[in-house]
Amino acid sequence: PVTATSRMPSSVEKKKTKNKLSSIISHLFTTYLNSGMMNTRNYLQAKHSNGNSNIFSENDTTISIANKIDVAIHKDKIFKNKFLTVSEFSIHCNLPQYIISQLLTNYYSKSFNEFINDSRVEEAIRIRNSTEKLKYSIEIVGQICGFNSRSAFYNAFKRCTGLTPRQFLIENQKKENSLQFVEETKNILSGT
Repeated sequence: PVTATSRMPSSVEKKKTKNKLSSIISHLFTTYLNSGMMNTRNYLQAKHSNGNSNIFSENDTTISIANKIDVAIHKDKIFKNKFLTVSEFSIHCNLPQYIISQLLTNYYSKSFNEFINDSRVEEAIRIRNSTEKLKYSIEIVGQICGFNSRSAFYNAFKRCTGLTPRQFLIENQKKENSLQFVEETKNILSGT
C-alpha cells in the first residue's frame, strides 16, 4: 500500500536502478572470470556441452591440452613475458604449435596474440581490482602484465572491454559506489 510518506519510483528511477544492477551483475561476472574460476578446462566443457563440435572432442587428450594451457596462463602467468611467441609458449606447454593454434582458433575463435593479450588484460583488471591497485599507475600495470607499449595495452584493453583502462577505472569506481546503492535499494524494497 502507498502511504503519504512513500511513493512509487518513477520510470526514470526504475531505469537507473535497472542499469546500476545490470552493471553490478556484469562486474561480478567479470570478477568471476578474472578470478581464474572460469579456467580453460571449464570453458572447453561448457563450449562442448553447448553442441559446438570441431576437431577437438571432449576427451582426455583435449582436457590434458587445456590443462597445460590453463597452468601456463593462470599459474605460471607466462603472458607476462613481453616478447612471448607461440613457439616459446608451445615449448613451455610441451605441445606442438599447431595444436595450440587449433585449440585457440576452434574454442576461443582467437589468434594466439589475441588470446595472450586477453590474458594480459584480465590480469590488469585483477590487479586494478585488488589492493595492489594503489601501488601502480595504469601504464605500469600494463607493463607488469606483459604489454611492451602503452598503445598496445590501451588497444587490447579497449578491444576486450569496450573501454580504455582509464574509462574502466572510472566505471569500476562507479560500480563500487553503487554497491552501497544496491544495499539501500534492497532495504527500501524489503521495507527494512
